[in-house]
Amino acid sequence: MTTRETHARPAPGEPARRGFGDRYVLAADRVFDGTRVLEHHAVAVRGDRIAGVAPADHLPGPGPLIRFAGTLLPGFIDLHGHPLLGQVPPDTILRHGLTTIRDTGGPLLPSSGGDGRLRLLAAGPILTAPGGYPIPVFGPGAGVEVPDVQTARTAVGQLVAGGAALIKVALEPGGSPGAPWSGHQLGSPPPWAMLSLEVVRAIVEAAHEHGRIVSVHLSGPQGARLALDAGVDEWAHVPCDPIRGSGCCTAPIWPTPTSPGGSTPRSCSSCSTPRMER
Repeated sequence: MTTRETHARPAPGEPARRGFGDRYVLAADRVFDGTRVLEHHAVAVRGDRIAGVAPADHLPGPGPLIRFAGTLLPGFIDLHGHPLLGQVPPDTILRHGLTTIRDTGGPLLPSSGGDGRLRLLAAGPILTAPGGYPIPVFGPGAGVEVPDVQTARTAVGQLVAGGAALIKVALEPGGSPGAPWSGHQLGSPPPWAMLSLEVVRAIVEAAHEHGRIVSVHLSGPQGARLALDAGVDEWAHVPCDPIRGSGCCTAPIWPTPTSPGGSTPRSCSSCSTPRMER
């Protein structure tokens, strides 16, 4: 092999940083390419693109060969986190194997990264009813109160203008057993106010007009039914309480690794009715 061989060893506590130029080859005991685990393979990198995946001795070329013990695999994508609210440093997230994260409630920042830095897709503050979750738990900065349809549509427009990659709403009355946020109450005790069906529908319509999806925080049947009736695109939590009847089997489910882009029959965990996972 014509590449010179090096071993990557970042200092303890420091993130791994690329210092190999625009062309290099990463070799490992195993390489997972998204579908297969390949033994003794390597990945050739050219600029910000993967140029090839092949047995290590089949990828000669300019630049160093960097060997790793272990498994080399694509970066993980976290669809639900709050790194901005928790002030988690991007390098800390990268060190744990995450290269893309959606911040689903917190300060609003435009999308960034994806060029060797952490890719961040933020929702901004959560839209909620006056005094509703997350305000009693995390304070007024975590949510935007939308008491009526016009205020809701305006808020969606402002979030999108500020760079929101998605819109997050809260349909959380509080008091659900097992809910992790129930132990962090700062303000008024539950039950908390929730958005009306009319307002949630207005949020969904406005978000779709701007090409954004709507994700909902919920933990029980009341919020789940509102979300279904309003056409919310995504549930950010599985309800803590069972949901029986009232269309529970029509909930949209995002594609999973076992059903990419297709539909897999499956039974609803709440009422045992067969459903389609989409």
